Amino acid sequence: MTQPKILLVLLLSGSLVACRADSPPTLTAADIAATAMQVAWTQVALTEAARPSATPVPPTLTPAVTPTLFPTLAVLLSPVPPGTPTLDLCSQPAPSEPLGKTTHVTFVNKSGGQVNLAFGMESPNDKGECGTYSFSLSVYERPTASVLTGCYWAYGWITKNPPSTAESIKSLCLTDTGTAYTVEIGTEVIDLK
Repeated sequence: MTQPKILLVLLLSGSLVACRADSPPTLTAADIAATAMQVAWTQVALTEAARPSATPVPPTLTPAVTPTLFPTLAVLLSPVPPGTPTLDLCSQPAPSEPLGKTTHVTFVNKSGGQVNLAFGMESPNDKGECGTYSFSLSVYERPTASVLTGCYWAYGWITKNPPSTAESIKSLCLTDTGTAYTVEIGTEVIDLK
C-alpha cells in the first residue's frame, strides 16, 4: 500500500473511533426532578392564562327612555278606566292610516354613518293613537315623513366605525300641523332644528 492510502485509512479509522460512544447518556435523578418541575410550572402558567379575566361585561345597547314613560307609584296604584291606552300602545308600530292630525318632519342624518332610527310618541293623541316609527337613513340622507302630531323621543343606532348611538335629550314636540319640522341626527344627540 502506498503511503497516501495508509494515511487515509488511518484518518478514517481514527474518526470512527472518535465518533464511537462509550455508553448511552443517562439522566440523573436531579435531572428528572428538574424536568418534572418545569413541566408542572408550565402547566400552572397555561392554566392561569386560560382563566377568565375580571373584565366587566359591556352594557347592552337599549334605547333611552324619557322620564315620562315611568309612571309614579300613585299612577301604578290608581285604577285604570277600561279603554284607556297603556304605555304598551306607544311601543307598538304607529298606525299606517292614522285618524288623528299629522305633520311633516324631515330627518337629516349628520351622524357620518347609516342610522336605524326609532321615533316614538310619548303619549297617545286625542284619538287614542300612539306608536313608534322606524326609519333607516343612509349617510347624509334627508327623508320627509308624515307622523302623528305629538311629542316624541328619538334613538338612533349609528353603523360606522366604531358604531355609536344618538338620542334625544328632551321631548321633540311636533304639534303644529302647518309647520314642516326638521329633526337632525348628530353623532350623539337628536334634536329639532
